[in-house]
Amino acid sequence: MTDTAAPPVNFDMGRVISAGFGLLARRPLPILLLALAFGYLPAAAVGWATGYLAGPAPEPGVAPDLGATFERLGILESIAFVVAGFSWIFAGGVAVVATADAAGRSAEIGPQLTAMFSRTPLIFVAGVAGRVAIFLATLLLIVPGVLLSLAWMVCPAVAAVEGKGFVDIFRRSAELTRGHRGALFGLALLFGVTSAVLSFVLRLAVGVPLLGTGVQPALLTFGLQPALSAALAAIWASIIAAAYLELRGVKEGFTAGGVAATFD
Repeated sequence: MTDTAAPPVNFDMGRVISAGFGLLARRPLPILLLALAFGYLPAAAVGWATGYLAGPAPEPGVAPDLGATFERLGILESIAFVVAGFSWIFAGGVAVVATADAAGRSAEIGPQLTAMFSRTPLIFVAGVAGRVAIFLATLLLIVPGVLLSLAWMVCPAVAAVEGKGFVDIFRRSAELTRGHRGALFGLALLFGVTSAVLSFVLRLAVGVPLLGTGVQPALLTFGLQPALSAALAAIWASIIAAAYLELRGVKEGFTAGGVAATFD
C-alpha cells in the first residue's frame, strides 16, 4: 500500500516489494523480535528434529529402505505442519506491525501485538490445518496445492488484523487474492529462487553441499541456517503484509485513514 492518501488502483509487485522492505527499515525491532521467537527458534528446532528424529537421509547409491524412507518423510512432513502454525503467528504479527505503521500509530504496535497473542491458538491451528490441506491438495497433481497456497497467502494477516473466525480466515483471504494470484505467484517464485540461491551460497561457504547427507555441522544446523531462515522469513512476512494492505486498497479502497480505524 502506498504512503499517499489515495488507495492503489492496481496491484503492483514492485510497490509491494518496496513497501515490504520499507516496513523492515522503519520497524526493525518488533519484526526482529518476532523473527527470533517464531523464526529462528523454530528453525533451530527443525534442524535438530530433522537430524535426530527423522534420521539421516539415505546415502547416494545405496538402495533405500522403503519403510524407513516413508517413516522419515512422514516425520518431516509432520514437522512442517507444526512449523506452519508458528510461521502463521509470525506473519500475522508482522501484519499487525505493518497495519499500525500504515496508520501512523506506532504506539499501538505493542498493545496490538499483545491482543493478537490472545488469538495465537486459533492462528496456530489454522496454520497447521492450512498446511495439511495444501499438502493433500498437492498430492492431486501439484496444481491444486499451488492454487490453494496462493488463495490463502494472506490468511495470517486476516487472522491477526481482522480477527476473523476459523472458516472466515480462509474465505476472506480467497476473496482478497482473487484476480491477483498471478502477481502473488510471481512474488512467491522470485522469493523462492532468491532463498534457494542464498541457502546454496551459505552452505557452500561452510563447505556443505546443498544436497549433502549425513550429520550437518552444528554451526550450520543451529546457527547460520536458522539465522538465514529467520531473516528470509522476516523479509517474506513483511512483503506479504504489504501485499495484504495493497490488496485491501485495490479491492476496498482502503487508505491510511481506513487502516487507522482498525485501532479505534
